[in-house]
Amino acid sequence: MKVLSRATVLFLICLSAWPAHGQSKQGNVSGPITSIVGRLRSKVVFGPPGFGETPKTDSKVRVFYVQLQIPLTPNQLHLSPTGGAEPRNSYSEVQLWCGDQFDSCERFLHIHTNRVILASGVTAYALEANDVFSVTMTVGALDTK
Repeated sequence: MKVLSRATVLFLICLSAWPAHGQSKQGNVSGPITSIVGRLRSKVVFGPPGFGETPKTDSKVRVFYVQLQIPLTPNQLHLSPTGGAEPRNSYSEVQLWCGDQFDSCERFLHIHTNRVILASGVTAYALEANDVFSVTMTVGALDTK
């Protein structure tokens, strides 16, 4: 438990003064910022037009998500109580979305898949057809652990 606490403290310190070098990457997001630690994973799923309903014509897309080291509650993830899905007690995966203002985000995700990362951004309950996991994050900052 002490290792996670230290990692969390280190991440919060990094958020206040991101270095101009190394593996840290930033973008612009607005809303309550949530920070998470976990292993970056990816999987290929059916995309538009039918998102799996018409597999012969549906595209396949890679989605990135963080498998959390410790499941987090909706309150810890700063999720709005009016989310579209039926809330659970905790969540162990958060799907990552790169915002338009964060050009290097996609590259970072491809390079660091299967590594433990620190991510921060704005979280929300899944609402769109291409939201694979119950909770999503529009990424504002990424760093390797």
